[in-house]
Amino acid sequence: MNSLDWLRVLALLGVFVYHTLRPFDAGYWHVKSVHRSQLLTDVLAVIGSWGLAFFFLIAGASTFLALRWRTPVEYVRERVLRLAVPLAVGWAVLGPVQLWLEEHHHHISNDSLAAVTLRYLSDPFAPPPNVVNHSYALWFLVFLLEYSLLGLPVFVWLRHRQGQRLLARLGRLGNRRGGVLLLFVPVAGATLPLAWSLLSEEHGWGQFVYLFAFFVLGHLVMAAPGLVDAVRRDIGLAFTLAISGVVAIFARNGPDVLTTSFGRWTWLTVLILVLVVAQAWGWVLGVWAAGMRFTAFARPLPRVVAAAAMPFFVLHQPVILAVAFVAVGRAWGIWATWLTIALPAFVVTAVLSWVLSQIPGVRQMLGVKPRPSSATRPTAANGGSLVQ
Repeated sequence: MNSLDWLRVLALLGVFVYHTLRPFDAGYWHVKSVHRSQLLTDVLAVIGSWGLAFFFLIAGASTFLALRWRTPVEYVRERVLRLAVPLAVGWAVLGPVQLWLEEHHHHISNDSLAAVTLRYLSDPFAPPPNVVNHSYALWFLVFLLEYSLLGLPVFVWLRHRQGQRLLARLGRLGNRRGGVLLLFVPVAGATLPLAWSLLSEEHGWGQFVYLFAFFVLGHLVMAAPGLVDAVRRDIGLAFTLAISGVVAIFARNGPDVLTTSFGRWTWLTVLILVLVVAQAWGWVLGVWAAGMRFTAFARPLPRVVAAAAMPFFVLHQPVILAVAFVAVGRAWGIWATWLTIALPAFVVTAVLSWVLSQIPGVRQMLGVKPRPSSATRPTAANGGSLVQ
């Protein structure tokens, strides 16, 4: 499905915009502006609840396509080369620069880049689930690699008789209008025991389980007969669920729950969690359906764009931090400062991604898919993508 590749690129651009806005919200980030917006904080909290979920949903859907022409062993080897290698390279090469920018901006340390690098490299590991210390945006690759390995036994089991029976039962949801929307229920059920963690910890077990559920559901929707068509059909109901959920979250003062650390589990956190999952499922299905309906997305993604996707992801946050480090000290308003961050950062990241994706050896280190040969089996993307 070519639409998955286009949606993946749009999601990547969304992540870029999200990170360029982080200097202006009320929470901690690596580089902060003196100008803050509570409204922007609330909006980013709601978008963050489903934007990442959408990324992992598309990743799970792409996993279904990848396993159609790869054996499990080939799949694991490909995941390691395209996720673990750029993760290691990005962490070792770009991480120290980001830590230096963060510490100098917040006046945590005046150490030289060399001293920060030695300290950074000496402490590589963190407690699970995000097992890489100072991973910055690369935590996404950590989770995606873990999900790929954890999900593989489930996806292989789905090919067997019992798995096929489960898929047939799930497929019957698509026969009823709006039935596919009910799949938010198992996501909420899986994350309810971790409600406090999901709503108060960044990259903790709550978020890990929450996003893994979307990853698995992306695969299930692709595998179950008729569910993809049901997603495309129920676009109106999906966006209705999404908007209703957001309105309910704001009515219950939900953004405060999403942006505040809690020391105890309450029924309000449970209510907000159910609303968060419901609206997130509505958004991800609605956007997925829109991508399938948009005729321009039926064309293959240009090979140069597909090849530059992973380098863009690896490079975008260090570039944003470097530009923001200089820009946030200016006496401008939020939107003028944002433009001085977003525009130069996008141009620099895009150009670097394109150049590096063309260099043999470097492209492999940044997770670019090998160029297809005449003997290579066809793929959904021309030249590579972030999550396939």
